[in-house]
Amino acid sequence: MRRFEEQFQRRQLERLQAGRPETLASSSLPLDILRDLKRVNAHIASVASPTLSKAGELGESRVISIRDAVEARP
Repeated sequence: MRRFEEQFQRRQLERLQAGRPETLASSSLPLDILRDLKRVNAHIASVASPTLSKAGELGESRVISIRDAVEARP
């Protein structure tokens, strides 16, 4: 996601430097939307993480895959 954001910012800056009028009209909107979606994701993760951890469904860095959960069952 970070790479996508950086690429988008770079392309947006190039378009702004080229003086393309359509870029001037909508320059910050896509980045604002992307940042808002990242914030929503962070809020969802902060709520879900303790619940998943308590249920044993949270791995070290992400949610345990379905295959791993099925294999771990007796």
